[in-house]
Amino acid sequence: MNRFAKNTADFFKSHGHKMLSFVIGLAFIALICFAVGMLALRFYRLFVPSDIYTDPGYKGTLYGGSVYEAETDGMPEAGSKEFFERYLANFIMQDMPNFDEPVDLNDKYLISFGIWQAIKLNSEQGVYTYNSKGSFRVPAADVEKFVGYCFDFPEKYDHRTVDVCGRFKYSVFSKTYTVSAASVDSYLVPDVLEVEEGENDTYVLTIDCYEGGLSAGDTPENDPDNFRRRIEVTVQDMGIQGYNSETGSPVPRYTILSSHIVDETESEGQGDIELN
Repeated sequence: MNRFAKNTADFFKSHGHKMLSFVIGLAFIALICFAVGMLALRFYRLFVPSDIYTDPGYKGTLYGGSVYEAETDGMPEAGSKEFFERYLANFIMQDMPNFDEPVDLNDKYLISFGIWQAIKLNSEQGVYTYNSKGSFRVPAADVEKFVGYCFDFPEKYDHRTVDVCGRFKYSVFSKTYTVSAASVDSYLVPDVLEVEEGENDTYVLTIDCYEGGLSAGDTPENDPDNFRRRIEVTVQDMGIQGYNSETGSPVPRYTILSSHIVDETESEGQGDIELN
């Protein structure tokens, strides 16, 4: 026993300082790692807010049709001119170039459309939390859901800051778009002239686009000076996608297949108005 105690004492006498240094070193490294981790977490939270949604449950329940589900109470009859004027309002706002199919479009237009759908939903249901500056954030994943409800766009989105019908800054840290309180001074509003039924549940819509915004008044389509262009939009009826949980009203879905400016020679009733 005395020999064991002597050997133990000799071991610690020879190696004790090394062991103590090793333990102190490990504790110091652990402390540094903890401090770096806390600093990184604090830095991360500066860019990635934890209160994007007013209710955490929204994160898992939102889908593209929720934008229209919020409006079904008092919504015009599906397929009517008035219905499509409301259904396509944010699409017309983007003033998109001609396309034969959505994949032809630069995805900046689709991203802006998805953000405006989020703005519509937020004005109806208050899904996203406003911060002290009067802005809120929309996750890129939500934008893709809202776009996907109206467009068949198989390409991968290049999420970045877009400047279409407003400027929406993208954060690569949080993967969100910031929607500021600044308003858009000018945009297009639709006046659906005709709804023509086609094959395979498609409809061809003839739409006059008018300049809306602060200077156009409450009903810009009543002033011929606000007229900008006539377009034809083809949509496809995808059927009822769900029902409003409060009213029981059906939530239809129409996908947008194409859009083209109508040739000036085909535009009647516009007098001397020049088509751009």
